[in-house]
Amino acid sequence: MDNGDSIIGEGWFNELVIIPFPDSDSLFYLFSICQSSGLGLFYSIIDLHLNGGLGSVIQKNVLLNSSIPNGVIKTIKHGNGRDWWLIYRTFDVPDNNYVIYMITPYGISQPQVQYIGSNLTAETGDIDFTPDGNKLLIVNWHGLIQLMDFDRCTGTFSNPEIIQPDTWSTPLYLGCAFSPDANKIYVTSVYQGAGAEFSYLYQYDLLDTNIALSKDTLYTFTAPDVPRTLRRGPDNKIYLSTCYETPGVFAYPYADSVRNSTNENLSVINSPDSLGPMCDFAPFSFYLGGKRTYYGLPNNPDYDLKSDSGSFCDTLLNVSSMDVFGEKPEINIFYHPSWQKLFINGKNLKSHICIITLFDLTGKVLFQKLEDSNSLNFSTSISCGDFSNGIYLIAVQTEYDCIIKTFFK
Repeated sequence: MDNGDSIIGEGWFNELVIIPFPDSDSLFYLFSICQSSGLGLFYSIIDLHLNGGLGSVIQKNVLLNSSIPNGVIKTIKHGNGRDWWLIYRTFDVPDNNYVIYMITPYGISQPQVQYIGSNLTAETGDIDFTPDGNKLLIVNWHGLIQLMDFDRCTGTFSNPEIIQPDTWSTPLYLGCAFSPDANKIYVTSVYQGAGAEFSYLYQYDLLDTNIALSKDTLYTFTAPDVPRTLRRGPDNKIYLSTCYETPGVFAYPYADSVRNSTNENLSVINSPDSLGPMCDFAPFSFYLGGKRTYYGLPNNPDYDLKSDSGSFCDTLLNVSSMDVFGEKPEINIFYHPSWQKLFINGKNLKSHICIITLFDLTGKVLFQKLEDSNSLNFSTSISCGDFSNGIYLIAVQTEYDCIIKTFFK
């Protein structure tokens, strides 16, 4: 593509993701991290109307966040069905941080940081969302399997559930995917030792009373076959890429003569909503037409995900152009200990209404309401007498911004 050279980012650990500009028929963001070089989070802008319809990169390698990246970046549609959330992790301490951006027709918001769930001691791993976008699965190289709820209206996580802890040791979990019905998860892992390498494809039943004990080994791979990335396709099958790699010898790039059933095919879970053997796992069954696969598959989000029906934000607000330009939005909060009330003042919110959500540090939602923000400014309060002493998060969400503050009771 014209001006498409030298984009920062590599193929490791899902380091690239592309999303359309909300309300544009030609502009796209390409977000990229360079995890192995520690360069941060960048974006480039592509206009497909240029260069005779072949497209051109019109802005390139704009630094968005200089923090050293940790693993994957993911995007998910906002609950309004138009805007986007970008989730990015960093090496900052503590290691359970999630940096979240909101992307609207008016640009990229300031980042909000949420600390939740298990610390992640390994940068390698994978993230997947349920088909409705309301739950996230994260696995990593040090044995973590964790679920969290995700609010597509506020861009916040809650209710972390650890299926297996981060142990700073094997097993090495590399890829993950939800089933279409969101009741099963699939995980790939590699165990190393004793001069041999064995890799596995597991299924877990999320409806089981003990999810960890529901683990079912669907397939065992032996070297040189190394499975990695799982992706749910638009046909609701789950695809698995497998690299052909001699132990201790880096496979990339393959010599032209290295062609076999492993690297010229994807494996397929044909019925992922079914338990055990009924899920119909077919190893090396999807022919790539002479092309070859390594560890990865495209990091595409669900571009067709609809609005979150029944939520606070399932309908776009009617906001005039006078409301969306002007000063930067601000939120000021003050907790009055004698009155046990939290006072919230908003300024330049560019929206007629907003959603106010109160969380504890585990991500549990304690309070939520819809508030009239009077186009630009508003004041409100929340009674906190029923809450124990501690640190809390308050999120103020409009159609265009999401601002998160902390306060101590």
